[in-house]
Amino acid sequence: MKSGTIQSNTNLLKTTLEMINNTNNDYKDNIKNHVINTNHGKTFNPLVQDSNLFCKRIIIASNSLPVNVQREKEEDSDQFKINVTREPFPIESALFNLLGKEIEDYLWVGWPHCNLNEEDDLDVVRDAINKEEPHFYPIFLDNKSITNYYKGFCKIGLWQLLHYQMNHVRLDMEWWDSYVQVNQLFADHIGKLWRPGDFVWVHDYHLMLLPVLLREKYPSIPIGFFFHAPFPSYELFRILPSRKELLNGILGSNLIGFQSFEYLRHFRSSCARLLDLEAEPKGIEVVTDHQFHFVKLQVYPVGVDFSDFVKSLGTASVIARVEKLKTIFEGKKVVFARDRLDSIEGVPRKLQVIEGLLKNYPEWRGKLVFIQIYEPTTELCNESEEQKKLHRTVNETVGRINGEYGTLDFNPIEYINRVVSFEEISALYKLADVALVTPVRDGMNLTSHEYVVCQKDSHGVLILSEFTGAARCLGGAIIVNPFSKKEMTDAILEALQMTSKDRKLKHQINYNYVMANTSEFWAKRFLYDLHEVVREDIENSSVPHLNIPAIKKSFAEARGKHPRNEIYIISGRDRASLEGWLGKLPVGMSCEHGGLFRPTGIDQQWIENSKIDLSWKETVVNIMQDFEDRTPGSFVEHKQINLTWHYRNADPDFSEFQAKELMAQLHAVANKYPLDILVGKKAIEVKPIGINKGGIIKLILSKSDHEKPDFILCIGDDKTDEDMFKELTSVDAGYTVKVLSDGAKDQMNTYAKSYIENSNEVIQLLNELSKM
Repeated sequence: MKSGTIQSNTNLLKTTLEMINNTNNDYKDNIKNHVINTNHGKTFNPLVQDSNLFCKRIIIASNSLPVNVQREKEEDSDQFKINVTREPFPIESALFNLLGKEIEDYLWVGWPHCNLNEEDDLDVVRDAINKEEPHFYPIFLDNKSITNYYKGFCKIGLWQLLHYQMNHVRLDMEWWDSYVQVNQLFADHIGKLWRPGDFVWVHDYHLMLLPVLLREKYPSIPIGFFFHAPFPSYELFRILPSRKELLNGILGSNLIGFQSFEYLRHFRSSCARLLDLEAEPKGIEVVTDHQFHFVKLQVYPVGVDFSDFVKSLGTASVIARVEKLKTIFEGKKVVFARDRLDSIEGVPRKLQVIEGLLKNYPEWRGKLVFIQIYEPTTELCNESEEQKKLHRTVNETVGRINGEYGTLDFNPIEYINRVVSFEEISALYKLADVALVTPVRDGMNLTSHEYVVCQKDSHGVLILSEFTGAARCLGGAIIVNPFSKKEMTDAILEALQMTSKDRKLKHQINYNYVMANTSEFWAKRFLYDLHEVVREDIENSSVPHLNIPAIKKSFAEARGKHPRNEIYIISGRDRASLEGWLGKLPVGMSCEHGGLFRPTGIDQQWIENSKIDLSWKETVVNIMQDFEDRTPGSFVEHKQINLTWHYRNADPDFSEFQAKELMAQLHAVANKYPLDILVGKKAIEVKPIGINKGGIIKLILSKSDHEKPDFILCIGDDKTDEDMFKELTSVDAGYTVKVLSDGAKDQMNTYAKSYIENSNEVIQLLNELSKM
């Protein structure tokens, strides 16, 4: 229900202006708090668009630190030492390249995956990590958290579900409790580390609760979240018992990034269906008990830092290794694959395809070698039952194929089941004629990008699963369905027989993309957008919060000087509803967005706008009725003048599709009749043109010409209330308040002069005023 209060008094204009000025001063102080002094004496202001630095410091939060920490026994001693080695990671290389340009500093918070004993001194481990890289801040997990949070909820629950491996999904409440605890642990540490001016960048599904945990404690903290993994369809995601908590957790961010639009669309659909949130083209508006903020959704395909591979390929050792491999496989075509030891990589199916190709195309026997690197993700003793089963299956398949089609001096399958050095990987990328990257589901899969970089002069052919994020980026790849053995076989044959001209053309398409979309470019785009979203949030806060004490003071003064008050309820609802709720009160009313009006007093008659033409109504009724019949869960609301089609209870995706079709038909009718078409929250309303709430404000003010009101309080929460606010902008006595409730669109883009947090605060305000 929308409400407006008009109060007559002698002269409260001065008090009102003072009230507005006081609130604006509070806002200016708030803006000053966002000006950050850097260590170099510079000043960085988020409101300055051309500032070189996006932010003072980035705090990265991810499950893992890119280090390997081992407890090793010293030679000729019973003492143990902590050995820390680095592991390459796209985020770190990107941040290093941005350091000193877009960002002044960064700190990476994560778990170092230590295999340590209880008697080990964690301070010694922390010092060893900081000595290797001072930008790293380790968080240590106990054995229970590792088992329940990481191996349980993250790997057996979330990881499997996000990658559509439903046969392997298991869920346990104890795992979920541990997941919440570890996310809270990260939030506690980051809260202690965070300083005003820092931006927090959270990575992947392990920390989906972290944004909202930080937001609750630090409402103004800028937070970005990047989802590296695929985000599944709503039908899969809703299986999770904790689905709403996870979505609300991520929505604590200012910006959420995805590898492809498909994943963004799935996330948006889940928010609409599970949280009843409406998504705009740019993102989602979230209103909580804590505050209002806008969450931008965007696609940022991650890239690679090609410079490391370029340097590696130029070293004498790698050049020599490539030449040696060429000698070993002389006269043979090399197909290469590199996968992790898990179910999503589809390695057994890949081997079956190679086996079928050798069986059905005997001309390739002895001329084709398939190099399969199957990298373990954990120590052999820590492998899950699923990983052990995969190991057995792959070993048996490799043995069968080599036994059937190999010779004493040649095996068609070269199987490497260990972690391979960076130099060896570079040499194999350079050697391969074809790369077979065919996981059954993957967020991006940067193996494809790395292969393209190393094939600059060789023009190898890339075969890519359609279920990877990379398939949306690398237009020169041969795209296949990894579940179709025929498609994969045909693709391999096409790649092996492709002309040099076609190989060069396809490779150039991929190469141009990889060179332009590096990990540095990815991080720079994300951080720039995060900076802009935060800046826009600050600017949109230019509508000041309602100064409650000042309003109460003004109301008390007015009531003392002139006790006569007029109250009007201005609504879009129908006449029957308003009369049923408030008909016995001596208040003025307007329903159907200004179509009908009732003056203040007892037993007053309703007045219909004399200019209204209802000749359109039968046509629109028939159209809306047809859509009600064709859209289960929707219904048509028949008002005295207006008509509204509601679809809140219908399927979100289908009803949005139907709403667009209905709009098209209604616009066709509007070409023949003078109609306004209003799009509300899950509703489409049709009314005669020129009839709106602003017109009622005009009518009320015109009736007061002989005694103009000295103070007007107008409160509303809907887009249609903007007509009232706009009408009162030129009225000196008009004080307008926007209510941020129910996730209404464009809440801060308003003609109102102030805002209030939610409808509960409105009730509290009116209760206090009624007691005065």
